[in-house]
Amino acid sequence: GPERVSVTKKLSAHYFGLGKKFLEQSSRRDAPADSLPNALANFTKALEYDQSNEEAAVSINKSQVLIAERDQRLELAIRTLAAAESVVKQAEQSKVDQDFAGAIAQYKTAITVYEQVGDEFAEQTEAAERGKENAKLLIGQIIKSVLDLASAAHAAWAGLHDLVERGLGTGGDYQTVRDVAAKAAENVARLAE
Repeated sequence: GPERVSVTKKLSAHYFGLGKKFLEQSSRRDAPADSLPNALANFTKALEYDQSNEEAAVSINKSQVLIAERDQRLELAIRTLAAAESVVKQAEQSKVDQDFAGAIAQYKTAITVYEQVGDEFAEQTEAAERGKENAKLLIGQIIKSVLDLASAAHAAWAGLHDLVERGLGTGGDYQTVRDVAAKAAENVARLAE
């Protein structure tokens, strides 16, 4: 009778109100991942209790669309992370191949890709931040390694230069090939380029 209709309308209004709270909560950055599914479940219960509740029907549709959009954004964040990690692997191979400039460029590309992840999904955001920091660290290590190699190469070149200069002096080993020996250090430097 009329009492039953009144109770079902109240129950419908109650669940609709809960659904609205979950829907509002879902738009916040710190919203629990189950906010939209909870909104959908409550709107569905509201419609079950009062099938004439048009707001509940519209809200069900809206919740389903928002869930689908959120799932798409999550999938995009996951794919973006995978793309960044693929670039990092390429950079690691370039580093192994001693293509240090290529490795640095690829690590920089990975950083740019990681920056596209956004901050909507905590797990993916944290993974992107870790990836960016790791890529920056690896760039620093490559630069230090190259500078160390350059320093060692310069020291070896300077030693060769001094040896040849001594050999060019009076009574030196290179007196008879003076013209060729005088250019030895310069030619070694050209080879190193």
